[in-house]
Amino acid sequence: MAAAIPDAAQHALTGTARMEDIHSAAVMSDGVSRLVTEYGMATWFDVFATLKTGGPRELIETVRKVEATDPSGLRWPRYKSGDDATVAYCRW
Repeated sequence: MAAAIPDAAQHALTGTARMEDIHSAAVMSDGVSRLVTEYGMATWFDVFATLKTGGPRELIETVRKVEATDPSGLRWPRYKSGDDATVAYCRW
């Protein structure tokens, strides 16, 4: 997106943390993060717990199950019933 709209980079969330305190990380598309940010059906703690026990597949399945409860987009307005969903997760 930033290639098409350079100002989009100004909306990025950034930060720092001590590596001793971090044991996992995830990058995901908005089609997955909306479980927390748009739908309010999980917390970030829940997301990482699911990733740790079931991996990206289980997290995406959770998103799809939530979306299936609102196929017409009445509760959570959206252009299509489900957006692309991508997750990269790593632990160390």
